[in-house]
Amino acid sequence: MKVFWLIIFVWNIITFVIMGIDKYKATHEKWRIKERTLFILSFLLGGIGVFLRYVHIPS
Repeated sequence: MKVFWLIIFVWNIITFVIMGIDKYKATHEKWRIKERTLFILSFLLGGIGVFLRYVHIPS
């Protein structure tokens, strides 16, 4: 069971970082990560990381 929670924790950190990269690219008018990729990451156990990224950094 600990491995399961570790996987969820690591996956959410990955999604948090990827959302941050996308946000950085958006503010600097660079090529962004595909929306489809972001949705797939969030649906594959990464919803918490996505939520925290949008709450953490204001638009």
